[in-house]
Amino acid sequence: MSRGPGHVERKLVEIFRRTKRTGLLSTYDLCCEVFGKGAVEKKHRVSVLRAVKRISERGEVDIWRIVLRGQPDDVWFNRGEQPPLSPKYRSIVGPAGDRRPKKLPREKS
Repeated sequence: MSRGPGHVERKLVEIFRRTKRTGLLSTYDLCCEVFGKGAVEKKHRVSVLRAVKRISERGEVDIWRIVLRGQPDDVWFNRGEQPPLSPKYRSIVGPAGDRRPKKLPREKS
């Protein structure tokens, strides 16, 4: 039986509602904000990723992710606060509740 959103979910909702037009946050940034630590472990990352997915599915905040090549962390943003994205980047962007988008293929030189 669920007792409602936990402290991680409540903190993330607060963070995403607080961020405005340039509110792009990496997974590492979110972990540091929620747990207040500089040393982020896998358990922190997993907790934040699960909470982001649940928040997105419930519709409290429209959270989307950007997958960047060469970066270990995804970048998260509140879609309601962002300007429209260029069509070039639509393949690497997706809602937090969906499967992780594929990274763009390397351009041939």
